[in-house]
Amino acid sequence: MANNYLQFSEEITKLKPKEKEWILKELSPPTDPTEAFLDQWLKDHPIDDPDDWEHWPGFDWKIENEDSSLWLYAVDGGNMGDVIVFVQRFLKRWRPKQIFTLSWAETCSRPRIGEFGGGWLAVSANAVRSGHTREAAQAAKKELQKKS
Repeated sequence: MANNYLQFSEEITKLKPKEKEWILKELSPPTDPTEAFLDQWLKDHPIDDPDDWEHWPGFDWKIENEDSSLWLYAVDGGNMGDVIVFVQRFLKRWRPKQIFTLSWAETCSRPRIGEFGGGWLAVSANAVRSGHTREAAQAAKKELQKKS
Protein backbone atom coordinates (compact mmCIF):
# COMPACT_ATOMS: atom_id res chain seq x y z
CA MET A 1 0.00 0.00 0.00
CA ALA A 2 1.28 3.46 -0.89
CA ASN A 3 1.21 6.55 1.29
CA ASN A 4 0.32 9.96 -0.13
CA TYR A 5 1.67 13.20 1.29
CA LEU A 6 0.90 16.87 0.90
CA GLN A 7 3.79 18.99 2.12
CA PHE A 8 4.53 22.69 2.38
CA SER A 9 6.67 25.10 4.37
CA GLU A 10 6.21 28.89 4.40
CA GLU A 11 6.42 31.70 6.92
CA ILE A 12 4.99 35.03 7.93
CA THR A 13 7.86 37.17 9.12
CA LYS A 14 8.49 40.12 11.41
CA LEU A 15 5.63 39.49 13.80
CA LYS A 16 4.80 42.17 16.30
CA PRO A 17 3.91 41.15 19.88
CA LYS A 18 0.19 41.82 19.35
CA GLU A 19 0.23 39.71 16.17
CA LYS A 20 1.89 36.84 18.06
CA GLU A 21 -0.71 37.06 20.81
CA TRP A 22 -3.54 36.99 18.26
CA ILE A 23 -1.97 34.05 16.38
CA LEU A 24 -1.65 31.97 19.54
CA LYS A 25 -5.32 32.53 20.30
CA GLU A 26 -6.46 32.12 16.70
CA LEU A 27 -4.67 28.85 16.01
CA SER A 28 -5.72 27.15 19.22
CA PRO A 29 -8.93 25.17 18.83
CA PRO A 30 -11.68 26.00 21.31
CA THR A 31 -11.60 23.75 24.36
CA ASP A 32 -14.91 22.52 25.73
CA PRO A 33 -16.87 25.38 24.18
CA THR A 34 -20.44 26.25 24.90
CA GLU A 35 -22.85 25.98 21.97
CA ALA A 36 -23.08 29.77 21.61
CA PHE A 37 -19.29 30.13 21.67
CA LEU A 38 -18.82 27.37 19.10
CA ASP A 39 -21.48 28.91 16.83
CA GLN A 40 -19.59 32.23 16.83
CA TRP A 41 -16.23 30.48 16.41
CA LEU A 42 -17.53 28.61 13.35
CA LYS A 43 -18.78 31.88 11.85
CA ASP A 44 -15.28 33.32 12.28
CA HIS A 45 -13.58 30.17 11.01
CA PRO A 46 -15.45 28.93 7.93
CA ILE A 47 -13.79 25.50 7.93
CA ASP A 48 -14.67 22.77 5.43
CA ASP A 49 -16.33 20.47 7.96
CA PRO A 50 -17.89 22.21 10.99
CA ASP A 51 -17.95 18.90 12.87
CA ASP A 52 -14.15 18.80 12.57
CA TRP A 53 -13.49 21.95 14.65
CA GLU A 54 -11.41 19.99 17.18
CA HIS A 55 -8.77 19.43 14.49
CA TRP A 56 -8.29 23.13 13.77
CA PRO A 57 -6.00 24.09 12.21
CA GLY A 58 -5.43 21.44 9.56
CA PHE A 59 -1.73 22.28 9.33
CA ASP A 60 1.29 22.46 11.60
CA TRP A 61 2.66 25.73 12.91
CA LYS A 62 5.28 27.15 15.19
CA ILE A 63 6.21 30.66 16.27
CA GLU A 64 9.93 31.13 15.82
CA ASN A 65 10.84 33.62 18.55
CA GLU A 66 14.40 34.08 17.37
CA ASP A 67 13.34 35.89 14.19
CA SER A 68 9.71 36.65 15.16
CA SER A 69 8.11 34.60 12.42
CA LEU A 70 5.25 32.15 12.11
CA TRP A 71 6.22 28.92 10.39
CA LEU A 72 3.30 27.22 8.61
CA TYR A 73 4.05 23.70 7.42
CA ALA A 74 2.75 20.21 6.72
CA VAL A 75 4.83 17.05 6.98
CA ASP A 76 2.30 14.40 5.96
CA GLY A 77 -0.76 16.41 4.99
CA GLY A 78 -2.30 19.80 5.32
CA ASN A 79 -5.65 21.43 4.76
CA MET A 80 -5.30 24.28 2.26
CA GLY A 81 -8.77 25.56 3.19
CA ASP A 82 -7.66 26.05 6.79
CA VAL A 83 -4.48 27.80 5.63
CA ILE A 84 -6.56 30.18 3.51
CA VAL A 85 -9.03 30.90 6.34
CA PHE A 86 -6.25 31.64 8.82
CA VAL A 87 -4.04 33.69 6.48
CA GLN A 88 -6.93 35.80 5.22
CA ARG A 89 -8.09 36.55 8.76
CA PHE A 90 -4.51 37.49 9.70
CA LEU A 91 -4.06 39.74 6.67
CA LYS A 92 -7.44 41.46 7.09
CA ARG A 93 -6.69 42.26 10.70
CA TRP A 94 -2.97 43.05 10.66
CA ARG A 95 -1.55 43.46 7.15
CA PRO A 96 -4.27 44.35 4.65
CA LYS A 97 -1.83 45.23 1.85
CA GLN A 98 0.40 42.16 2.15
CA ILE A 99 0.18 39.13 -0.16
CA PHE A 100 1.00 35.67 1.19
CA THR A 101 2.19 32.92 -1.16
CA LEU A 102 2.59 29.22 -0.60
CA SER A 103 3.46 26.30 -2.84
CA TRP A 104 2.93 22.66 -1.97
CA ALA A 105 4.08 19.25 -3.15
CA GLU A 106 1.97 16.14 -3.47
CA THR A 107 4.06 12.99 -3.32
CA CYS A 108 3.58 9.27 -3.01
CA SER A 109 5.75 6.62 -1.38
CA ARG A 110 5.51 4.52 -4.56
CA PRO A 111 5.73 5.60 -8.19
CA ARG A 112 1.99 5.34 -8.82
CA ILE A 113 0.68 6.95 -11.97
CA GLY A 114 -0.92 10.34 -11.41
CA GLU A 115 0.02 10.51 -7.73
CA PHE A 116 2.57 13.34 -7.97
CA GLY A 117 1.96 17.03 -8.37
CA GLY A 118 1.72 20.25 -6.51
CA GLY A 119 0.08 23.59 -6.38
CA TRP A 120 0.26 27.17 -5.28
CA LEU A 121 -1.74 29.82 -3.41
CA ALA A 122 -1.62 33.59 -3.44
CA VAL A 123 -3.73 35.06 -0.63
CA SER A 124 -4.60 38.69 0.02
CA ALA A 125 -6.95 40.14 2.60
CA ASN A 126 -9.81 39.96 0.10
CA ALA A 127 -8.96 37.40 -2.58
CA VAL A 128 -7.38 34.02 -3.20
CA ARG A 129 -5.82 32.64 -6.36
CA SER A 130 -4.60 29.09 -6.68
CA GLY A 131 -3.47 26.58 -9.23
CA HIS A 132 -2.35 23.01 -9.60
CA THR A 133 0.28 21.33 -11.73
CA ARG A 134 -2.29 18.92 -13.24
CA GLU A 135 -4.45 21.84 -14.44
CA ALA A 136 -1.40 23.59 -15.89
CA ALA A 137 -0.29 20.41 -17.68
CA GLN A 138 -3.77 19.86 -19.16
CA ALA A 139 -3.93 23.49 -20.35
CA ALA A 140 -0.50 23.14 -21.98
CA LYS A 141 -1.60 19.87 -23.61
CA LYS A 142 -4.66 21.57 -25.15
CA GLU A 143 -2.50 24.44 -26.37
CA LEU A 144 -0.04 22.05 -27.99
CA GLN A 145 -2.86 20.07 -29.60
CA LYS A 146 -4.21 23.23 -31.23
CA LYS A 147 -0.78 23.88 -32.78
CA SER A 148 -0.39 20.30 -34.11
